[in-house]
Amino acid sequence: MFVAESAHGWQEDAPTSDQEVYRVYLVGDVGAVQTDGTDPVLGTLKKHLELVDERAAVVFLGDNLYCCGLPDSMDPGRADAEARLRAILGAVDHFSGRIVFVPGNHDWNSSRPGGLESVARQERYVESYLNRGDTFLPSDGYPGPAKVKLADGITLLAIDTEWYLTDQAKSFGDDGRNDIRERDDLLTGLAEEIRDEEDERLLIVGHHPLMSNGQHGGHARARDHLFPLTRFWKNAYVPLPLIGTLGVLYVRYLGVSEQDLAHVRYRRLSTALKRIFRDHERLVYAAGHEHSLQYFQSGKDLHPNHFVVSGAGSKSSHVAGGGDAIFTATGPGYSTIHYYGDGSTWLSFWRVAADGNDPIHVFRTRLHAAEQNYEPPAETGPGDPMDHPDY
Repeated sequence: MFVAESAHGWQEDAPTSDQEVYRVYLVGDVGAVQTDGTDPVLGTLKKHLELVDERAAVVFLGDNLYCCGLPDSMDPGRADAEARLRAILGAVDHFSGRIVFVPGNHDWNSSRPGGLESVARQERYVESYLNRGDTFLPSDGYPGPAKVKLADGITLLAIDTEWYLTDQAKSFGDDGRNDIRERDDLLTGLAEEIRDEEDERLLIVGHHPLMSNGQHGGHARARDHLFPLTRFWKNAYVPLPLIGTLGVLYVRYLGVSEQDLAHVRYRRLSTALKRIFRDHERLVYAAGHEHSLQYFQSGKDLHPNHFVVSGAGSKSSHVAGGGDAIFTATGPGYSTIHYYGDGSTWLSFWRVAADGNDPIHVFRTRLHAAEQNYEPPAETGPGDPMDHPDY
């Protein structure tokens, strides 16, 4: 685990308000969960959700099913995929708050042909099981943004970043809010929505992170230089030192595929989104993709943005410290964003124990300061999540 020097002593830094008006749980890359009821992340998340009321949301940040989304009913892998999806949905079925699933590259059939159909099958399955309306967002294979009003002054915008990155078939045309004709129409629509919500505390959710110290960001383990095949096959300890180092450098500076941050298309997306975000005063972007927990703050000007990576829902992979990161840790785990009645916003990270017991609070930081003249929502609803301040 890495904590930047500027964030040392985070345990003593706590919210000054005791009125928590909304909470969001962020968990990504749950596609390899156990299906026998013993999965530690799902078990812990379910217990965590039992402590809050309808003033909360849980967002699954893509790669909900490995390896290839939800197959066709005649595919031999369909039964296993359904079992995983039922395990995930069962963990939140009785949760009274808002549920949102966004797709990732694996949900799009691992960026191969047939991805649009795979995403459509998963959307139908999730929404039929939960029977709560639009819970898989954006809808119908479009890129979004899809807007969800979480509470007074708090809005979520869901985007499909894989839609932007893939070269395979995807939805175009009128999605009910925007006319999608080309890749950049996602960016145009998102910029317009953000401008329309300038007074809101905004949470943007998608699958691909814009900053990362993980493997897709080109950060490798020492053994990746010597035994590069272990990145793909756990026990493939074939020494290929020169090839390994060249592979690490290729991922970091060029990207093997559009799933790596250095790839030209991914880099274009990241640059454009950060440019769109930087003028909004209270914005958080949350993603999965990397199987780790990470937090970055970008921009030292008047309105710094906050970037959360919470993709440790069922797998763990290498993540480095240092650089622009304020916090990094290997999983399994997830994160939570807490919105308070004084206008402040806080972020927490939780590591899950192997036995599925109470989550371990490994980091907390303030994202947005309290506002002097902030007026909290008139209706706070029954119960109070802060009855359990350690969660």
